[in-house]
Order: sequence, then C-alpha cells, then structure tokens
Amino acid sequence: MDDELLPPSAFTEAADINTLAKRLEELARFPALQLLIAANPATPAAVLAQLAKVSKMEVRRAVAMNPNAPLQVLSQLAGEFPEEFLRNPVLPMLNMVKPGFIKELPFLAWAGLLRFEHLPSSWFQQIKTASRYQRNQAAIWKLIQLHVSQAGEAHELLVLPATSKAPRPWKAVIQDELKLDLHAATGPATLAPEDEVETLLLFGLLVPYAVPMLKEQWVWAARTAGRQTGRMLASTMAVGGKMLARLAQEESLFVRCQVARHPHASAKILGQLVTSHHPEVRSAVASNPHTPAEIISTLLADSQSVVRRAAVSHATVTAEDHKMMARDEESTVRAALAALHQLDNTLLTQLADDPAATVRAAVARNLHAPQEILATLAGDDRPAVRAAAAGNPCLPVKQHTILLNDPEEAVRARLGSNACLSEQDAVQLARDTSLAVRASLAANPRTPIPLLDQLWQSGEMAVWLGLARNPRLSPDQLTQLAAQGDLRVRTAVAAHKRTPPEVLRELALADRRNIWYALAANPHTPLDVLEHALFTSDLELRLRLFTHPTMVRNQRRPFFTLLAGKLQQLIVTNNLPDWLRRVVFQYYTALPAILLEPLASSPYWEERYLVARHSHTSEVLLHKLAHDGICYVRAAARDALTGRRQHSRTSSH
Repeated sequence: MDDELLPPSAFTEAADINTLAKRLEELARFPALQLLIAANPATPAAVLAQLAKVSKMEVRRAVAMNPNAPLQVLSQLAGEFPEEFLRNPVLPMLNMVKPGFIKELPFLAWAGLLRFEHLPSSWFQQIKTASRYQRNQAAIWKLIQLHVSQAGEAHELLVLPATSKAPRPWKAVIQDELKLDLHAATGPATLAPEDEVETLLLFGLLVPYAVPMLKEQWVWAARTAGRQTGRMLASTMAVGGKMLARLAQEESLFVRCQVARHPHASAKILGQLVTSHHPEVRSAVASNPHTPAEIISTLLADSQSVVRRAAVSHATVTAEDHKMMARDEESTVRAALAALHQLDNTLLTQLADDPAATVRAAVARNLHAPQEILATLAGDDRPAVRAAAAGNPCLPVKQHTILLNDPEEAVRARLGSNACLSEQDAVQLARDTSLAVRASLAANPRTPIPLLDQLWQSGEMAVWLGLARNPRLSPDQLTQLAAQGDLRVRTAVAAHKRTPPEVLRELALADRRNIWYALAANPHTPLDVLEHALFTSDLELRLRLFTHPTMVRNQRRPFFTLLAGKLQQLIVTNNLPDWLRRVVFQYYTALPAILLEPLASSPYWEERYLVARHSHTSEVLLHKLAHDGICYVRAAARDALTGRRQHSRTSSH
C-alpha cells in the first residue's frame, strides 16, 4: 500500500498508545506514518532503533524524545538532538536507577550536551571521582573541564595552552582544538557524494573568493559529477589558472570542453587542449574568443568539419583566411562563414552562388548582405533559401509582394515574422490558409493591434502561442492565455515581460520544468516565485536564477537562505565536510553572518566560539550564546554584546 492510499484510520492507529506493538511495527514501513510512530511512547524499542536511522530529521528528533527508545539509541542521538535528549521523560529515571549511563555517552553526545549551562550536577560529580574514566576518555574529560559549572566564568576570551612558545592567533589555537575534537568524535554519518557536490557548487557560487583554495574538491567533483561541475565551471569566473590546468587533465569530456571555453584559460592550457583526440574539445578551444591566432590558424585546417566550423567564426580569422575557407569542401563550414557580418561583398556574392542550399540560405539570413544579393536569393529555386531571405528585414520591399504568394508555406511564414513587414502585407497574411503562417504573424511585433485581436479570435493554440510571444500583447490578453492555453502557451506567457505578477505566481503552481525555465527568463518574475523555483534542485535552473535581475537586486538572499539551511542540516548531523570547515576558518570575517550562524548549533564549541566573535552575528543569537555551557563561548558572546552596547551609547551621543 502506498502512502497516498493510507486510510485515515492508519494515522489514528500510528498515534494511539493503545495500538498493538505488532501493528505499530507494520505501520512503521510507511514514511507518512513514521513521525507519528516515532513519537508514540508505545512503539517497541526495536522499531524506534530502526526509525533512528531514517533520513528525515523530524523522525529522528521524535525518537530522541521518546521514553521507550533504547539507551544506546538515545546516546547516539544526543549529539544531534541534545535539547530533545535532555527533555526526554526517561532521563530523571535514568539518573536514579542507572546513574552510570553518562559514562557510556560518546564524545559527540557530550559535545552537544555541554552546549547547555544547566546540566545535572551529579553527572559532573561522577566524572570528577572516576580517575579511570578520565584517563580512558581524556577528550571528554578535557571538554567537561571547559563547562561553566566546572571552570567558572572566563575572564579572558580564550586561554588555551599553545603548542609552541611563540604567541599564536586565537583562530589558529581553536583550529587545533577542533581537529582534536573531530578526531575524538568517531563514527559520523556519511555524506552522499551528490549532496556534497551540490553543497560545494552552491558554496562556490556564493563565496567565489574561496574557490581557489578548493582545487582538490573541484577535481573530486569533476570526477564525481562531471556534467554538473562543467556547468558550474562555465558560470564561475573565480577559477584560477592552476585549477583550470588540473581540470584540463580530467577524464570528463564535458569538463575539458568547459575549461577550453573558460575566459581564464591560458594560452598554455589551450595549446594542450588543442591536441586532444576529441573534436568536441578542439571545437571548444576554437569557440574561445581568447584563443591565440596561431592556434586558430591550426584549427582552420583541422580534419574535422565541426572544428573548422567553430574556428572560421573566430575574431582573429583574417580576410585571406575567409577566402580560403570559402573553398572548404564541407558546406557546413562555408555556411558558418556565410553568416559572418565582416565579409566583403565580393565574398558574399561568391557564397550566394554556392551549389549548397545551406550556404545560400546562410547568406540570405546575413543582415549585412547587399539588397541585390537578397533579391536574387528571394527567387532561389530552393524553398529553404527563399524562406531565409523572406525573414531578413533588409530584404527589399518589392520582394515582399512576390513572396506573399509563394507556394511554400515555410516561405510565407518567415515573411510573416519579418521585422519590416508592412501593414498591408500583414492583412493579407492574416487571411492565409496556413496555420503556420498565421502563427508566425501573431508573434511579429509589427503586426497591427486590430490584426492581433482578429488572430486571437481564432482560438487556435498555434496562433495563441505566437500571440504569447508577441511583446505587444496586453496584460489582460496574457492573463486569458494563461487561463485557457495549453502548456506551450502557458510557458510562453510565463516568459512574457508584460504578464502580471499574480499570473506568474499562478503559473508557478503548475510546478512544470518548462514553466520554471520561462519564469527564470522573465526579468519581472517576483522574488517569491524565484525563491520557490530555487528548491527544484535543478542546477541549470539555479544558475539562471543566480543572474536573474530580481535576484541580483535582492542580493541573492534566497540563495544564501538555501545554503544556510543545508549547512544547518550538515552541522546537526555531524556531516559538515572538512573543506567547508577550512574555508570557514580562513574567511570567517568575510563570510556573511547568515552562512556562519548555523554553526551556533554545532556540537563543537570551537565553531560556536567563531560565531560569537563574528562582527555581524545577530544579537538574538549572541544572547543565546551568552548562555552557552562552554565558558569561552559565553565569554566571547557577552564581550560582543558589551561592545555593541558601548558602540550604541557612543553613537547616540
């Protein structure tokens, strides 16, 4: 039975303390019921032990508060949910009947529990009188001694023994302390590679200045998720030459292509990549505007036409090279040449007489082609060539009249999209029997408003799609199209700049990939819609959202909120990658407070101390840290609050 098919009675049974143990065990298989069962004090200990391993944090939190959970399970969850552990109704009973249980708590549990200033004094008394425990659990004993109940209030922000005689910066000292604590915290959960890659790439977007120190992580990501890393690489300008040199040697073809296209790729790197056996890589080198002329000259003679086609469009190609490439054996290469705007009329005339229709069509589309050449091509015997000429706004008006009656609908359709179409010609095309012609006309911004209204009345989806793409359509008409159109029409409406914000919000509710991409392309999409789109876990979509004007104006706050949420989950589950910890310590003063504040719930006091010393940590959080169980954390938080009060008084005067 699926979750969707569960009867209401199943939810009642899952929460009922009178439900039989066997029945609760059966119901625990359904994810929708697991939270209720985890909170049910009648749930068997064995079932709770299984629920303590599920991925949903809410379920594990409920197990940590369940008095029927086995002590071993509670001990493991205490590090992740120390507050819930302390609130568990079974704790007072354990203190009475099995007081020695605290000696069985792992390091991570103690690290989490010592965040709280008010802990049972009997716990500390037991540890203080157990010299064997102190020797065997030296890391825990050292940590306990930092608790305010044992050390008292700290009068200095940090007084720890340095490993050398020379004074050391406080940040270096607590980094060393953190390494020792991390070593003592055995058995952390394993972070899935795809989750770590996602965190790395998101962090690279928001903290670009940290990218150079993460070379090894980027290389690992390229091997783990090549396509994702390649896309990210194309959007990251903070990547340096050393990292690009490393990535250029990776096996992933997609990654190497992105390196070849990267604006920071040096001539040396491009020179290495141009020797690749893969034409895709050589084509990528040819498409890089920074590729030196000597490399482009080599690529113009490449054995693969796809490479020559990319190279012929490069800005360093000379007029002499153009003449040479006009004789290339492959029509696709000559067509790429014919599309260039810097060709002289002599060469354009030569290409307009090319035997390949694809080449002549490329000339017909060229906005810099002389009118006499366009007029000639408008009478070409191949429909594709005439269609290309019909869509060129530089085509002489005289040819419009001829093409209006062309037997091929593709030609008339392209004429209907011509930016210089006259009103008279538009009227005739509006009566055309071809749906494709009328749809093309509907999308043309030059089409008069009365004709747009006439086309609207047709009710044909293809025509409506054209209307939805017309920049002159009114907000009211767009609203109607959003309500009555099919998915393609609604997608076009979502991308339209004149669509009202409330309509964009309604379209977002469909949760369709095409619509999300259209909303990302619309510069007027509201921030709340973009924020919702951000949680689709589509990297390409996220990259587009990252550069969206609305997102940029709002300082990309939704991105920071998303990353902060991920960091919070990684911290609570003790899954924060080591590379991320290194970056935090290296750049903690430059990091936005929103990315540092999740560390306030870290089981490691060194990271909480870092938050307390950050200049932009919120006062609410500082007040919380001022009551931390570790003396140094509370001292740093109180010092920060005192400094802010003094600054406030000084400013008021």
